[in-house]
Amino acid sequence: MTDQTTRHTSHGMRTQLVTTAADVISRAMQQGRTVPAALAVALDSARLLQSPDTAAEFEKLVRWHEEDGKAMEVGRQQRRNLRARITELERERHTTNEALSDAAEQLRANRDRIAELESAAGTARAVHVKHTDSEHCQHDGEPWPCPTLAALGPAPEGAVE
Repeated sequence: MTDQTTRHTSHGMRTQLVTTAADVISRAMQQGRTVPAALAVALDSARLLQSPDTAAEFEKLVRWHEEDGKAMEVGRQQRRNLRARITELERERHTTNEALSDAAEQLRANRDRIAELESAAGTARAVHVKHTDSEHCQHDGEPWPCPTLAALGPAPEGAVE
């Protein structure tokens, strides 16, 4: 940048600054502030008493603050969404646990019934045995194998007939 450009830019910036300051002072006076300290406060509130670097830094901080506020709101919304999802999953877990509990109870009942039926079948097999000297059942006298054993089907592995 040349000296002439620097002076022109600096002069243009000062003109804009002076115009802005005059506008701030005029509005303050219209509001009834005429004491020099009150006018200085108005200029300070408009950040016209700060150096350009300080004003730029202030604007940068304001933008960061706004961005942080937006990020914080996004974070709050994400937390709300996560809490809602946790509640939903907890309800689902309770429903699943209830279904599993019901299924486990039914399995236990089925297991007990199977054991009961196997015991009854074992008892029936124990009394329905072949006569040692004929082809008949000792219990009911029917031809061997008797209809009861035929209905029971083959004996489970390891069972003695």
